[in-house]
Amino acid sequence: MVLALGDETAPAQSARLSKLCCCPIASGLTPERAARTATAIRRQATVNVRDLCRGDGPLAGRHACVDAFEKLGRVLSDLARRAS
Repeated sequence: MVLALGDETAPAQSARLSKLCCCPIASGLTPERAARTATAIRRQATVNVRDLCRGDGPLAGRHACVDAFEKLGRVLSDLARRAS
């Protein structure tokens, strides 16, 4: 199953997230919290970390670590597509 949070409304996001997990937090997810969560996930998934690795950035010299996370992201994305 692929969790696409793109342009869904907050209530639709809340309903989808609640179906994915039976834990009390997910089942009681409010539309507002679902919208904030979707925004945070989208921000984390689209940030350009490479810029932080340049020069005197906070991740300067950590290109190998970023490479590993990018590879993991591609693997997880491929697995998600196969599972849907």
